[in-house]
Amino acid sequence: MQTIKTLIMNAFTGIVIGSTVFLGTIIFGLTTTMPTPMTALGIVIMSALIGALNDIVTSNWLPYPVLIGIHFISTMLIVIAADFLLHWGWLEHTSLVAFIVTFTIIYGLVWLGVYLHSWLTTRRLNQRLRERSRK
Repeated sequence: MQTIKTLIMNAFTGIVIGSTVFLGTIIFGLTTTMPTPMTALGIVIMSALIGALNDIVTSNWLPYPVLIGIHFISTMLIVIAADFLLHWGWLEHTSLVAFIVTFTIIYGLVWLGVYLHSWLTTRRLNQRLRERSRK
């Protein structure tokens, strides 16, 4: 039961991150995909799948850099598959190299954001624990 709950929570986190990234690509002119109901549904499904992959990164069965590499490649494959299945044309309008560079920059920014969020949350929790232990 805990595995299903974790999977669902990771999927929802993926949806939040994916939606934010998609809006960011629209704001900065990095996408030619128009926001339509089908595009939104595709982003939600794609992002949920990527979020569900988060268990790969949080596992301890391989060194962390290898796990990040597996997550990176898996995420890229999901994005490429969504591009082809939903006819977004991301790879048709740009070269493969430009796509990979853009994807890598976005992946890095998302990773940095998630890392900073985790760091700040941990810092706040530790501060509260110190305050409670003083009482």
